[in-house]
Amino acid sequence: IFTTQINSQPTWNYQNSGTTNDLNKIIIQYSAGGNRLYVAGDNGTILRSSNNGMIWENVNSNTNADLKGISFYADTGYAVGSNGTIIKTSDGGNNWSNMISNTTNTLNCIDGNYAVGENGTYLKLVNGIWTASQIDTTDLNSIYAFNQTQTVAGNYGLILRSTNNGQNW
Repeated sequence: IFTTQINSQPTWNYQNSGTTNDLNKIIIQYSAGGNRLYVAGDNGTILRSSNNGMIWENVNSNTNADLKGISFYADTGYAVGSNGTIIKTSDGGNNWSNMISNTTNTLNCIDGNYAVGENGTYLKLVNGIWTASQIDTTDLNSIYAFNQTQTVAGNYGLILRSTNNGQNW
C-alpha cells in the first residue's frame, strides 16, 4: 500500500499492509466517530486504517473468499467477492457476517444496496434479501448508485444505465 501527499513533487511511500494477499479495492468510510480507510482483498482480507493509511490493521471478515469490492454508509458496510460472497457489518467493520446472495457468480463491486459481477449479474437488496438477475452476458465490474439511478460498467466497453431501480436498462 502506498500513500502520497499533494505538493509540487509528489512522492509515494510504501506502507506495510501486513499481508501478501492481493488487495482489490480501497474506500473511505465517513462516520461521526472518525473517517477510516478500508481495503478488501483475496482470502477474505479486510484491512482498516484510522490514520489516513499510515498504519493498517487486519479485520476478521469471517470468510476465505476473494473479496473484490467493499462499500460503507456510516457504520454499515458490505463486501462482495468470489462465489457470490456477500458479508455485512453493522458496527463500523468490527464484526462481519455472511449474507445469502442467491448467486454463485463472482461479485466485483458493491455500492450500497446494489452489487454487480460476472456474467452480467446484478443484485439488489430489498428488505434485507438480495435478489439476483442477469442484465447482460458480459462481466460487470463496477456500479454507481444514487437514488433510483444505477450506472454499471463492464467488459468490452459496456456501460448500462437504469433510472428506475434496475427494472429497465
